[in-house]
Amino acid sequence: MRRSVTILILLLISVPLVNFGYFIFRYIALGPVNDCEVGLVDVYVSHVDTDSAKIVAIVEVLNPTNKRVSVDGIRIELYAEDIYIGEYTINRTITLTPGDKVTIPINFTIYYSNVPTEFVRALLENRTGDVIWWATGGLYANSLFGTLEVPFNVTLG
Repeated sequence: MRRSVTILILLLISVPLVNFGYFIFRYIALGPVNDCEVGLVDVYVSHVDTDSAKIVAIVEVLNPTNKRVSVDGIRIELYAEDIYIGEYTINRTITLTPGDKVTIPINFTIYYSNVPTEFVRALLENRTGDVIWWATGGLYANSLFGTLEVPFNVTLG
C-alpha cells in the first residue's frame, strides 16, 4: 500500500515538472519567435477568369520585442468562412529587427467548381469584405533540437 502511494505521489509531482520543463525548453529554443504577432491584413480579388479567380491574401508578421528575430519559415492555410482555399509555405529566413514588421502578399487560385455558388458571386462582385477570412499555420524556427513551430490562428472580417 505504501509503495503504491509513493508511486502515485511521484507521478503527481513529475507530470507538472515535465510540462514545465517542456515549456522552458520551447521558450529557450524558440526565443523571441514566440512573441511575434501574425495578422491577416487584407484579402482581395486580383484577377477573374471564366473558371477561376486569383486572390491575394496580405499577411503581416510583427516583431514587438526589443530583440532581433529570425523566422526560418512560415506555413499558412487560408479559409473563407468554412471553405478551405489553400496552403502556402515560405521556406526562407525572414529577419525582423526590433519593432519591425514584414508584409507578405500570397497568391491563391480559386476554381469555381470547388466552391459554393454564393462564394463565387462574392468573388465576381469583389465583395471579399463580406466574407470572414481566417488563416492558421505556424512560424518556424530552426534550433539545436530541430525545427520547432509557433502556431497562430488569425481572422479578418
